[in-house]
Amino acid sequence: MKLTSRTRVATALNHKEPDRVPVDFVSEYNFYTNLKQYLGLNIDEDVQFSTFMEVIPHPKVLNELGVDIISLKLCSPNKPKFNWPEDHIYKNSWGVVFKRIDQKDGSHVFNVIHSLLEHATIKDLNKFKMANTKCTRIERKG
Repeated sequence: MKLTSRTRVATALNHKEPDRVPVDFVSEYNFYTNLKQYLGLNIDEDVQFSTFMEVIPHPKVLNELGVDIISLKLCSPNKPKFNWPEDHIYKNSWGVVFKRIDQKDGSHVFNVIHSLLEHATIKDLNKFKMANTKCTRIERKG
């Protein structure tokens, strides 16, 4: 029996086997605009994208691809547009440092060049405090 997207995702989250693996779709701006053209979808939309050029696709695109999960970006609508520094290096609130690499087609790749936990041990992770979140202790099994 074919499941609805909601039932398919709920089934998978409940550790049961759905009719197929739930599908998610995340896209960078330039890929998304090229994909719409390839699919022949002439959708009049004001495409909004995040700091990392990630778009929230139109429902018609999601339907065409058979996507089960819709991404929600929760942030203030009054948030000013992010301007990348000239050196294209950005440090997020978790302490992860990214470098934006511009591609010939106008898209971007974001390489992680430093992470606070890149050489962390289990002991380091147990002591690590995340900003404004509660952490649970990580235990090694076996």
